[in-house]
Amino acid sequence: MGDKGEISTLAQLDAFLDQVGGFHDGVIKEMHWINNDFVSDDLHLMPSQGSTARLLIQRQFDDPSAVEMELQGIKSIFLDTREFVDDSAAITEGGLLVLAIEDSRFIFEQMTYRFVSEWMGEALRFGPGLTGSP
Repeated sequence: MGDKGEISTLAQLDAFLDQVGGFHDGVIKEMHWINNDFVSDDLHLMPSQGSTARLLIQRQFDDPSAVEMELQGIKSIFLDTREFVDDSAAITEGGLLVLAIEDSRFIFEQMTYRFVSEWMGEALRFGPGLTGSP
C-alpha cells in the first residue's frame, strides 16, 4: 500500500483530483462514517465531538486504480447513489474544503489518502471482520 498523503488546502485537493483523473469511470465502492458524538454509559449526551469518514473509490484506470480517503472534521455529507462517477470538483465553502463527486458532496476540514490499487474487486474492505484494515 502507498504512503499516506495529506490535504488541507484547495490547491492540494485540486492537484489530488488531477492525479486521480477526477475519479472518471469510477465508483464510490464503500463509505464508513463515524460520528464521534455519543451517549455515555450514564446516559449523558456528548455532542460536538466531530466526525470522520473513510471512502474507497475504484476506477477503470491504472496508477492508481483504487484510493482510500479519510475525511476529518466533516461538516456535511450528501451522498448520491449514482452508479458511476463521470467527474468531480474541488471548491471551498465557508473556509472548508468541498469534494463534489458527481452529485455527492463532502464538506470537511482536511483529508488523508493512500493509493490501494490492490483493493480492486467486489471484496469489502471497511468494518470489523472484513478483508481491509480499520
